[in-house]
Amino acid sequence: MRCFKQTTLRRWGRMLAAVALLAGCAATQSPATLYERLGGLPAITALVDKSVDRHVADPRTHHTFDGINLKALKASIVSQVCNASGGPCKYEGATMIEAHRELAITPLQFDVVIGHIRASLDELHVGAREQQELLQIILPMKPDIVGH
Repeated sequence: MRCFKQTTLRRWGRMLAAVALLAGCAATQSPATLYERLGGLPAITALVDKSVDRHVADPRTHHTFDGINLKALKASIVSQVCNASGGPCKYEGATMIEAHRELAITPLQFDVVIGHIRASLDELHVGAREQQELLQIILPMKPDIVGH
C-alpha cells in the first residue's frame, strides 16, 4: 500500500510541476502586437491600398491627392502604420503637420477619411479590438492634419 501511495504522489507531484511550468511559460510570453494581430505587412498593405483608393475616389477628399505619387504615398503610410502598430518597419516620412501643410484639410474631410478607413477595416474583416486600437493611433493625429 505504501508503494502505491508514494508512486501516486510522485505522479501527482510531476503533473503539478508540469502544469506550473506550462503556466509560467504562458505567463512570460509577450502578447501579440497590433501589427501581428492585424496580419503583418500584407494585411497593412491591403488596408492602406483600399483606404487610399477610397480617399482618391471620393469627391470630398480626392482633390488633396492631385499630383501625388500614390505608390510612394501608400508605401509611406504602410511604413507608418507598420511602425506605429509594433511592427519591424521604421517610419522615416514627414511629420503629419509637414505632410498636410497647405492642404487645408477640414474636420469634415478628416472624418470622411476615418470613415474610409473603417470601411476598409470592415471589408478586410479586421476584428473590433484591432480596429479600435488602430483608430486610437490615428485619431490623435487630427490636430496635426486638419487646418494646415
